[in-house]
Amino acid sequence: VFKKAESFPYFYPDFALKIFLFISALLLFIAPGISQNISGNINSYYQVTSLNQSQTKVIVNNAAGLNVDDSVLIIQMQGAEISTSTIDTVNVNVTNYNGAGSWEIAEICAINGDELIFKKELRNQYDDNGKMQIIKIDVLNNATITGTVTCQPWDGFTGGIVFIYNTGTLTFNADIAISGFGFRGGVAFQSLLPCPFTSTVDAYASMPTP
Repeated sequence: VFKKAESFPYFYPDFALKIFLFISALLLFIAPGISQNISGNINSYYQVTSLNQSQTKVIVNNAAGLNVDDSVLIIQMQGAEISTSTIDTVNVNVTNYNGAGSWEIAEICAINGDELIFKKELRNQYDDNGKMQIIKIDVLNNATITGTVTCQPWDGFTGGIVFIYNTGTLTFNADIAISGFGFRGGVAFQSLLPCPFTSTVDAYASMPTP
């Protein structure tokens, strides 16, 4: 699901794998819910522009569509740091995750404009410079997937995740399909030098040799 993020200078396989597993997994939680048929995009996405960890509140780009008592997923999408002392596209040394990949479910206690205040203290530490997003989720019971479930493609701020919050039995009569909707691949650098790879390790050939 996830590919190299446009804002990442290098690809982080171990971090991407953790995010991939999170996004690909169907997460089921025990909570009261309603029986419902689901298909299409079942989530709503909100960019977090500011975080006040101590007061358990965030500011989003636009709170329209959110209500008090809504359940939401909080997740930090990026922010990890790596050591660039050696370049290894297979085994990358992540020196600090800085909250990247952290997530939890919260309930909204109050809404003031675009500010969301949660009912309980957040369990994880987050960095709002790491592309945090809020995803509105419905609590379902014995849901049935009647048509292909998908998500909003990652746009650099939000999307790239399907989250199903279900109790009881989840029946699959169709698929969850979000391949290619995660992190976008980086743009290749087309060098103007005749032999670019003699002086740099981060250039790409504009037309790779077969």
